[in-house]
Amino acid sequence: MSVSALYKNPSANVIRSLLQHTHELSIYAKDMPYALKAHIVELNLSTGRLVLEVDYAGSDIEDYLVNGGVSFDLEALKGVHATERETYSLSSVAANLIKMDSALYRLECQLPESVFVQENRGARYAFPLFLACRPASISKFICMNSTFRPGCAIYPWAVVWLTSI
Repeated sequence: MSVSALYKNPSANVIRSLLQHTHELSIYAKDMPYALKAHIVELNLSTGRLVLEVDYAGSDIEDYLVNGGVSFDLEALKGVHATERETYSLSSVAANLIKMDSALYRLECQLPESVFVQENRGARYAFPLFLACRPASISKFICMNSTFRPGCAIYPWAVVWLTSI
């Protein structure tokens, strides 16, 4: 492989470097209550083609594709301590969904040509699994903080999107 082909798609190269470590890939959608685990089947460094496989028995997998795009996080454990993690997040990646059998799906994605993308979404905050609080108290906190607006869904076990109204 030539040097120019190796660096043709920077997003694919970031993913390749994270795949060298213990990793986990999660597909998420703003309106879905939890993320789906996925596995990378193919990664083409020169074209930026990424193929993912997802085991999902539900009937609403299409809801994870918003306007023909998929969003995912690739988290890699780096170093000797389990707390040393590196996460690469991509949103609205062009994807085609193919049903392989009753619970196996394939996502054929085209990675962006740049690692820098203009975003128009709200902030994204992860709530720890051990967080125990009532949604009413969270909503009250969100309303009091001038950077947040009410009207978001609160799921202590998942990533929550807080968008401006």
